[in-house]
Amino acid sequence: MKIILAKTAGFCMGVKRAVDIALKSSEERGTPIYTLGPLIHNRQAVDMLREKGIEPLEDADSAEPACVVVRAHGVSPQTVEDLTQRGFEIIDATCPHVKQSQKRIREYSKKGYRIIIVGDRNHAEVVGLKGYCTSRFDIIAAPEEAEKLEPADRVAVIAQTTFVEETYSKIVEILKRRAGDVVAFQSICRATHSRQEEALKLAETCDAVVVVGGRHSANTRRLAQLSRERGVPTFHVETADELDPGEISRFETVGVTSGASTPSWITRKVIERLEGLSRPDGGRPFRRLLDILVESNLYSSIAAIALVFTCCFMQGITFDLRYLFTAFCYIYATSMLNRVFEEREDKLHIPTRVRFYRRHASKLVASSFALIAASIAISLTLSLEVALFLIVAYGLGMMYSVRVVPLRVGRLHIRRLKDIPGSKDIFSALGWTAIVVFMPFLGDPGRGFGGAHDLTVVITGLVAFIVVVIKSILVDMTDIYSDRRLGRETLPIFLGRNKTNMLLLALTGLLTALLLASPGQWLFVGRGHEHAAYAFLLSPAYILLTIFLIRKKIVKSETMSILAADGNLILMGLICAVAGALMRG
Repeated sequence: MKIILAKTAGFCMGVKRAVDIALKSSEERGTPIYTLGPLIHNRQAVDMLREKGIEPLEDADSAEPACVVVRAHGVSPQTVEDLTQRGFEIIDATCPHVKQSQKRIREYSKKGYRIIIVGDRNHAEVVGLKGYCTSRFDIIAAPEEAEKLEPADRVAVIAQTTFVEETYSKIVEILKRRAGDVVAFQSICRATHSRQEEALKLAETCDAVVVVGGRHSANTRRLAQLSRERGVPTFHVETADELDPGEISRFETVGVTSGASTPSWITRKVIERLEGLSRPDGGRPFRRLLDILVESNLYSSIAAIALVFTCCFMQGITFDLRYLFTAFCYIYATSMLNRVFEEREDKLHIPTRVRFYRRHASKLVASSFALIAASIAISLTLSLEVALFLIVAYGLGMMYSVRVVPLRVGRLHIRRLKDIPGSKDIFSALGWTAIVVFMPFLGDPGRGFGGAHDLTVVITGLVAFIVVVIKSILVDMTDIYSDRRLGRETLPIFLGRNKTNMLLLALTGLLTALLLASPGQWLFVGRGHEHAAYAFLLSPAYILLTIFLIRKKIVKSETMSILAADGNLILMGLICAVAGALMRG
């Protein structure tokens, strides 16, 4: 089965903005907030937002005054005035396109134009728009209704931002024949237009189309309607669980699109389910094995072994299995305990992974503490200094998700290190660097402070820090490329797509410069065959390739992004192994 994903699948700009505003408001206030009705027409996303303390307000009369976010659809001025008088604090997250429509309706109503709103009269956006009409207005949704309207001298026509453009054009043509002065605004969102065009294109080129999104979402229902009208088998599903394997597997080419309110992690799970149907049965156990390696954090722990091996090689430290074992234990235990402890919030991200943590929580916690004890015991055989260093590292690593003394910075409430914007990637890289670089340095009996050796440690630490930050950002890039925006601790979410790409390129350039300048100067000193170290330039090349694959959505699943990002550390370890073998030869 060939699977084609529409380019514009996922949250539209207005929904992204509304979600970000609601999340930011919740973070700044540290208290539950309301939204006027569901923030977006997606049951799964609304449930996730509820876990963040963002609750839909269905009945203002029975609620205590609090902060209320106006969703992207907008509301009438009367509604805002009523809530303000009741003591509610209003935060306006109305989509800018809807705001423009509201402004035009208000302006042309004052000029005495008859307002024609084209859209679903029960849709929240249309209900809000009619509140801005101070002159006569009508709401229609079909050309037939336009034919029945009484003629008027002056008419201003505006469409619901998610309306079907083809139908709107027909209605405007009819109104122009029936009125003297017609002002028709192009108010349909370009993202909506693009989605509809892509849905039609998928219907023309695919054997079947899967539309992912809430059944209460008007724009999602329209995508399914457009596809069905072209005579193509169309499946409107809210989650991957609703796919019928027997029904969908008979098609050779399946197109996938989603509504503007559909989080792309839901679409991604649908694609993964379709990919599972398209693979031979023999490939499924292998894919499940990869999922287990990633979900259990074993793969990242193996990557940590490769990186500590690399850093020992760079510093000229004698290889010792105890360094590898402690690095494996530290990365596995700290990552696993943080994930288990923050399971409530992780549920907002990848529910399937959270189910894994829930199902195996007791075993994962027990194994983590067992490895912590074992690694500390092993580190004592190196030196007491190393053991104390490791204990401090464990303590700091597990503090990331633990609530400490509340701190207020401006309007930002910080209760944990995790609450600091952009903290995840930085603190993760610092922890990795401490274990893979400085712990082996402390454990090396031949080490000595002062001179060139100190600079070797610093350069090695910088290389390790850079590759781990890049690794973390590459994984987190799937957050912004998949609109998984229900968390703001990662650098990509904090910086945005363009700045993240610039940061990645800058870090890759710095890594390349260090690898070009360091061999024989600060790294691999006195080992001979320093020129072999230039093979490490494969690492920046690998990073650039991974960035390209993620940007093109070739690598788009959580599992594949982690496999690709951690693969760079394993590549560096393999280069060291080959270089070491050549040196010994």
